[in-house]
Amino acid sequence: MSCRVISNPDRLGFLVERPFAHRGLHDPVGGIVENTAEAFRAAIEKGYAIECDVVLAGDGEAVVFHDDRLERLTIGTGRTDSRSVAELKAIPFRQEGATGFLTLSELAELVDGRVPLLVEMKSYWNGDVRLAERTVARLRDYAGALAVMSFDPALLAHVRLLAPEMVRGLTACPFTHAFWRRALPAPLRISLQRMDHLEVTRPEFISFDADALPSWQTAMFRRAGLPVLCWTVRDERTARHVRRYADRITFEGFLPAGGACA
Repeated sequence: MSCRVISNPDRLGFLVERPFAHRGLHDPVGGIVENTAEAFRAAIEKGYAIECDVVLAGDGEAVVFHDDRLERLTIGTGRTDSRSVAELKAIPFRQEGATGFLTLSELAELVDGRVPLLVEMKSYWNGDVRLAERTVARLRDYAGALAVMSFDPALLAHVRLLAPEMVRGLTACPFTHAFWRRALPAPLRISLQRMDHLEVTRPEFISFDADALPSWQTAMFRRAGLPVLCWTVRDERTARHVRRYADRITFEGFLPAGGACA
């Protein structure tokens, strides 16, 4: 198995120039909720790159949110994709003062190229590629430093088909955690571990589970000259460890030593 260099490294430089604030620079204690305008503005203010998540709303629009259900962060109930954008925007977040749901277009307008933007497309693992279609449609003309990524090879392959010029990467892990054993059948997990999809997806970078570094997967990307990111680093001790194996960290809950230029 191999991972071929398929990109001009110069166009990938923004991926390694500064740390990525996971779901924006959120702070539950300070009242800043993940994946909200407040979290993204905080990251921009301190000069950090932004990582965020997108899911489909019930009307097919891409909205900035991590969970497939509403309960953890909002007073709503049920699946996120059971509500239209208008309905989602009407649901208050549990944290007082949070401005609520953003569409992907609204996020792009907010960031406006001021810092690099890394968008993870979430998946139900059912072959539905509408999120990839909407992500490409909403970001194709974005003028700033931008990359998209996903755990799901189907979404990455569809981005490659629709917009081969868009920087795309693989979110990955060993797929051995109990979450993945519950979520995915064993043959699919094994295939994802082996990265059987590389010839179809052709990712230009990888973002790997920090708790599983070092790994043969990230070593393969490094040998190919492709950027290695990692998620999610929650303290400086872990950051020091993973910096030996990753070019940049995705962090939350602390500010990396050296700030946005570290």
